[in-house]
Amino acid sequence: MAETENKGDVKTEPTPESTAESTPEPTALERKIYQQVEYYFGDHNLTRDRFLQGEIKKDDGWVALETLVKFNRLKALSDDYGVICAALQKSPSKLMEVSEDKTKVRRLPSKSLPKNTEQWRSENKARTVYCKGFHQDDTLDVIQQFFQDKGKVETVFMRRNENKEFKGSVFATFSSLDDAKKFVEAEGIQYKGEDVKKMFKNEYFNMKLEEKKKKKEEEKRQLEEETDQLEKKKAEEKQKDVEYTKGCILHFSGAPGDTVREEVSKVFLPFGDVKWIDFNKGDTKGTVRFSTPGAAAAAAQEADGKVTLKGEELTCRVLEGEEEKQHWLEVYENQSKVRQQKKKMKFGHGRGRGRGRGRGGRGRYRGDRDHDRNTTFQGKKTRLDSDGEGSDGEAQQKMDDTSASAKRRLEESVKEEEPAKKHLKTEAD
Repeated sequence: MAETENKGDVKTEPTPESTAESTPEPTALERKIYQQVEYYFGDHNLTRDRFLQGEIKKDDGWVALETLVKFNRLKALSDDYGVICAALQKSPSKLMEVSEDKTKVRRLPSKSLPKNTEQWRSENKARTVYCKGFHQDDTLDVIQQFFQDKGKVETVFMRRNENKEFKGSVFATFSSLDDAKKFVEAEGIQYKGEDVKKMFKNEYFNMKLEEKKKKKEEEKRQLEEETDQLEKKKAEEKQKDVEYTKGCILHFSGAPGDTVREEVSKVFLPFGDVKWIDFNKGDTKGTVRFSTPGAAAAAAQEADGKVTLKGEELTCRVLEGEEEKQHWLEVYENQSKVRQQKKKMKFGHGRGRGRGRGRGGRGRYRGDRDHDRNTTFQGKKTRLDSDGEGSDGEAQQKMDDTSASAKRRLEESVKEEEPAKKHLKTEAD
């Protein structure tokens, strides 16, 4: 009995004979109503509308009109059950079915909903067209009217910006790929007297990707140009504003390949107060910085332009003019790098505690300690007296001297106060 009652609520599907009979033309309002309801139950919307999917599962696909008339767009057209049912019965697509009591509607079971698969989405996208040329104050009804004679359109999506304002372009999904092609290939299509821009959605996406790529490349090029200009400007400003003491730098060349800094220092100490030596083992040339202006020229004159190192004569000359200026610019640049590195070490970007510091200068040069305490030796990095900061090489050298002296004093005191075994145990600990 219950089964008979359920069947009694259903209106049978229209047969070919019944559809052949003449039906009254739908009014403009009726056309909007059945288009709106068919949008709700169409492939494009129903595959994504979780609320409607839940409703159709409750009653064998039926959805009460009481629920549908709460949807804003349908409610704005009509909330009269009789008007809505009459409009659906005049739809040429015959997608919807109306219950006998005209209180419920459903999508025809024979027109099953496609599965939302990758293939279906790809096919759906292939039938979708991008169309631009509408006015920002246009409504969906106006745009749907534009597509009325352009082929069967399943849905029209109005594209909006982040402020939800209509951008003047839409994505229109046609029922068939042929209809979509006809629309894209058609010439002279206008909207309110102006040609519309149209292309397939895939073509539009590819175009936008290419535009974004070019825009990104252009922004990168501009950034590189701005960076280069800024660096050039900074370099020019540095050259203009650099301050240094003239006549302090003595350049030498001709040193044997096995020469070390300490040997260079011994050679030049007799000619003045040496503050810095820029020289590494294996180099054949370097610079010596004296503490007072004019000291380099005096040293070169006193040595008669040459000094001897390990039997080889060194050629000496005083840095002057642009060469001297460039030397000091390199000094400032190196010192800036040292400061940046120390900041990284300070905030935990360096290596772990105690690493890289050595143990009291073990394995380093220990000769002539009195001379070492008065002279610092420079590697590739430099230090300026005015800043009071040295390179890692200078800090390491001073630390090594201090650590070596402290260790020597500790060893001597231990020998006097404690037995050797205890001292060895302490050192091992």
